[in-house]
Amino acid sequence: MTFLTYENPQRGIRIKYPEDWEIVEDEWLIDLAFTAPFERGGALSFGTACEQSKAESFRASLVVSVEDLSKEPMNLDEFTKLSLIEIQKDEDLEELVESVPNKLAGNEGYKVVCIIKKANFKIKFWQIWTIIKNKLCSLSYSHAEEFFSKYIEIVEEMAISLEII
Repeated sequence: MTFLTYENPQRGIRIKYPEDWEIVEDEWLIDLAFTAPFERGGALSFGTACEQSKAESFRASLVVSVEDLSKEPMNLDEFTKLSLIEIQKDEDLEELVESVPNKLAGNEGYKVVCIIKKANFKIKFWQIWTIIKNKLCSLSYSHAEEFFSKYIEIVEEMAISLEII
């Protein structure tokens, strides 16, 4: 697989991404999404053809967020505690699969993997975050649970390549 490099000094990041993934940038310079190619197919066991179609067309994506915390500074432990409380309160949360310290962009961070039930299908989320110089940097990957493992190695490789510039 060939990776390209996305670099944007305004966002303050550099990251490698697969050449066939689409980049979607927001105008506020907070979120940046890398979206896997559209694919149809898959063996999901849902009740109706409409539900099946929705799950099959759910595209894998990695969202990169960089948010300035200088107006409301907090450290990694404070942010992590607040985030875990919010995750646990989510009424769609089906399972918190993993909740562990991790590294992101060479810094101490935190990783969470959970399963959310939406309508009649399940979405698996992987999120990792760190705080660097009063900037919250987070990566979030999601996909239909049945297809989650298809892209997780690519997403982890993208996460390893992330640099704060």
